[in-house]
Amino acid sequence: MPIQNFDDLTHWADQLSVIMRERKRDDITAQIDEAKTALQANVFTLAVLGKAKRGKSTLINALLGRNDDEVAPIDKLPASSAITRFRFAQSERTTVLFKDNHTETIPYSRIREFVTEESNPENKKDVAMLEVSGPFANLPPQVELVDTPGAGSIHEHHDALLHAFIPQADAVIFIVTARMPLDQDELDLLKAVKAADINKIFFVINKIDEAEETDIADAVAHNQKLLAANGITTESFHRISAKQAFQGKPNSGVPELIDTLGQFLQNNKGKILRQRFLSKVNSFIETEVRSLEVAVSSASKTGEELDAEIALLRQRKREVETQRSSSEHHFKSKWTTEVNDFQSKLSIAQRNVEGDLVEKLNSTSSFGVGKLAKILPTLLNESFEKSLHPLTDKFEAETRDACTKLNEAYPALSLDETGKVSITAKGNMTTAIGTVGGLTATAVGGGLVYAGSATAAAIAATNTAALTATSAAAATAVGGAATTASIIGGLGVAADAVSTFLIGMPLGFSLAGGAASAAGGVTVAAPTMLATPFWCALAGPVGWTIAGVGVLAVPFAWRLSKMKQKDKLESAAKEQIEKVFKGIKEDRIPALHKMGETILNDFRHRLDQQITELENSLTDARNNRPSEEVLTTWKRQKETFERLIKQSVEWFTT
Repeated sequence: MPIQNFDDLTHWADQLSVIMRERKRDDITAQIDEAKTALQANVFTLAVLGKAKRGKSTLINALLGRNDDEVAPIDKLPASSAITRFRFAQSERTTVLFKDNHTETIPYSRIREFVTEESNPENKKDVAMLEVSGPFANLPPQVELVDTPGAGSIHEHHDALLHAFIPQADAVIFIVTARMPLDQDELDLLKAVKAADINKIFFVINKIDEAEETDIADAVAHNQKLLAANGITTESFHRISAKQAFQGKPNSGVPELIDTLGQFLQNNKGKILRQRFLSKVNSFIETEVRSLEVAVSSASKTGEELDAEIALLRQRKREVETQRSSSEHHFKSKWTTEVNDFQSKLSIAQRNVEGDLVEKLNSTSSFGVGKLAKILPTLLNESFEKSLHPLTDKFEAETRDACTKLNEAYPALSLDETGKVSITAKGNMTTAIGTVGGLTATAVGGGLVYAGSATAAAIAATNTAALTATSAAAATAVGGAATTASIIGGLGVAADAVSTFLIGMPLGFSLAGGAASAAGGVTVAAPTMLATPFWCALAGPVGWTIAGVGVLAVPFAWRLSKMKQKDKLESAAKEQIEKVFKGIKEDRIPALHKMGETILNDFRHRLDQQITELENSLTDARNNRPSEEVLTTWKRQKETFERLIKQSVEWFTT
């Protein structure tokens, strides 16, 4: 049956809600109702993403048709410290939503007080979001434009806010600049966008007024090649000057971008909202669908058959302990070796940074000392990146390999395409425990629908935890540096399982990217044995961020701006370098050692939890045989699930 309109979707979702109420899953019913409300609002969310200082806020103002920066402030420092949503309305209105759920209505003139790092440092006012509405000339009704904090800014909580928001977007404008090629921060951000099942990205290359045509063409070609190498394709880059558009100058390229956006929305808005609704709702029901399948399958077996499966499961559990112990030993040894190697090379990296500093000071004349004081924080940050990147790249590669080998060797419960549940260990030793048939084939097809949304939900959950921890932490200025408590997310563990202290300014590099942020927080199916272990879902990366190691540019710059003599500059800079490397050695290295234990604990916990839940499910099925009436109800519910999931797959692909 072809889909006609959103009413078909809500009717489809209502049928799922009926079953969920029957199964006393009011939590899932509430999630479905919330998704229906969002669908009926028919609002398309278009987010502007990019690294800090790429011109996002300037472009936002141009897209809104503003000739001032009152609603989207522009600053020399990374300005956006909170998410801001813009919608069209006949009158001006701004609502500030705070983390404790209270709100405040403010005039446009006060927006800067809540969204800029200058007026709201480290988000001390606990702003959750701003909703800004008004007669924005270029913004169509029912389209929401979102300004986000820049990735890789000097403020780590910006990254947490940004990644927590990504899954909420329907499409993305991704902004880069003509004079700077894509870097790892931007590639990681794009991978997070793709992992969140966002399929439309408008690539914009900004500041074309600051570069020659040949440089722009080279930048576009380089970026397209780099994107393709990372599995991201793009037909073109929109060449713009957001600054010229903001100033009302012609030939900015922004009107052409607006036309492209308008045409895209006209042709694709409905389809994208439909697909993301189907993905979201299917992800809500997934665990209950599989849980029902286990119940129906178990009910068809005799008590003797279930007893045999329980006995086999317990026997296999004892057999895998030796295999598990061996795998854990090899991983722990490798992990410890790599952390120690990383630590041993920090002294060389510190000497290299200090050497770069001395070389720059010696090559600066007396007349250039004042200028050097202004740019020294940036120069130091570049030197930190150059010296630390080789160490982190090696650590990333080796620990990624260690985690991959651990995942391959570690025993795990799995579900094959026929619905057979097995414990599999190294050497492909497999013991079949039981079969869950029927709905499995349908669910495999449904995976096309809900896989992306499930990942998106995981990103939001993982990064919201990181954001909460970061926001709650105190940032204490110490001379030219700051110490900020943070969470290393994406490990699929409790929010407080891995915390560390980050010193200063993010370098813009990550260990093993962010894939685990996408997979680590996934809510596994009930019973858990039906969900693939999260490490199997990773494309290799370990998945935590080791950002926050560098120069805290702002306070350090304030100190240097008052210094003119070379010896004073050298003393202040070396003091800062010492603080940074001391922070790595005393705080980050212990945290990395702890992280290895956390990974092993996660593997142990997941396997134990999976086996326990499977054993409990089998035991419950053995001891609590359903009545014919209950079993009839389960089968009816199962058939309804099969029909509705099949329908959603058909709608998703048309």
